[in-house]
Amino acid sequence: MKTHKEAKLLLAAIILFTFQSNLFAQHEHGMHQGNMNMHMNHMQDMMNRMNDMSSRMNDMMQSHQNMEMQQSRNAGHNDMMPMMNSMNQMSEQMKNMVQHMQNMMGNEEMMNNKEFQNRMNDMMDDMDDMMDNFDDMMNNMDDTLKLMEEK
Repeated sequence: MKTHKEAKLLLAAIILFTFQSNLFAQHEHGMHQGNMNMHMNHMQDMMNRMNDMSSRMNDMMQSHQNMEMQQSRNAGHNDMMPMMNSMNQMSEQMKNMVQHMQNMMGNEEMMNNKEFQNRMNDMMDDMDDMMDNFDDMMNNMDDTLKLMEEK
């Protein structure tokens, strides 16, 4: 029983040491990679924003489905189905894009490439605009659904 406990302690010590040396290596590497870290933070922010948007779309679809079940006789709700379906697709595409961005962030050689960084920065700016438009669209849909609920 004692060896089992010692093995656990040894494993914990190894993990701790590995983690600390990894942090130190990242810090050393980070001194030269400030620009890349800033760039990766921008990507991380974008992924978080896309995940939030995807969750918001899913919530909206869920509440719409609940509303539809309660008032299935109301024909107006059926008109929203094509829009709900396309929101579902957009939500899935955002999840896929987040996965793709995570894969890119894992490719250090690509992330260190200056031309790639410049193009990614341009793309991130475009995506910021696109996400603002998505925000507006979601707010408009929220308002539309509220108006439909009132009828």
